[in-house]
Amino acid sequence: MEKPPVLEVYDSVAESWNKRHYKTRSWIRFFRPMLKKGDVVLDAGCGNAVNAISFAPFCKKIYAVDFSQKMVFFAKKNVRKAKLSKKIAVSKADVLALPFKDSFFDVAAYFAVAHHFFGKRDLQALFSEMSRVLKKKGIAFVTVRGEAWSLEAANKTMFFNYTAKTGRALPLIYRFLGKKTLVSAASKNRLALRKFFFERKGVLCRKKEARNLCLVLQKL
Repeated sequence: MEKPPVLEVYDSVAESWNKRHYKTRSWIRFFRPMLKKGDVVLDAGCGNAVNAISFAPFCKKIYAVDFSQKMVFFAKKNVRKAKLSKKIAVSKADVLALPFKDSFFDVAAYFAVAHHFFGKRDLQALFSEMSRVLKKKGIAFVTVRGEAWSLEAANKTMFFNYTAKTGRALPLIYRFLGKKTLVSAASKNRLALRKFFFERKGVLCRKKEARNLCLVLQKL
């Protein structure tokens, strides 16, 4: 069976991605203070788990999942190296069909995930699963890519080429999602907007300077 394009890209670049992205992402500093010691957290689309490792001291348990088996390999390796295997459970899973019970999590983190889903049906499925696994009044952290040059093209699709080890170019799809689209998809799934801000390199900024669009949602 042929791999979905996003999965093929991340499976192909997992090793180099892990070497390059060894630091916690810049937006984490704004979400970390919202965690409570007793929280059970989902890190959906966890990549190499650097963000989950950063969250670990501030919550009770983290379930980190990714669709790419090779990313999961590096995530597990990084978690073991950090001596956090008892606190962070890493597994392969599809964010559109999560293997968790309803109302299982206090917090769900979807960092740089939503912009890979360019079909309305998939975007709705993403937020539907997010809502399903969250407890009532649980919160979700969501970020999407949104450099200043792309904000005027919100909701448009663009392609970035990654190169596989074979030398073949692999197009990675990014859908530049605006606030209106994200909030609409969330609200249809009982997720209310509690906070919205723009971020660049760990600093809050204006829309025209933004690198990332960030939301805090709460399940009603």
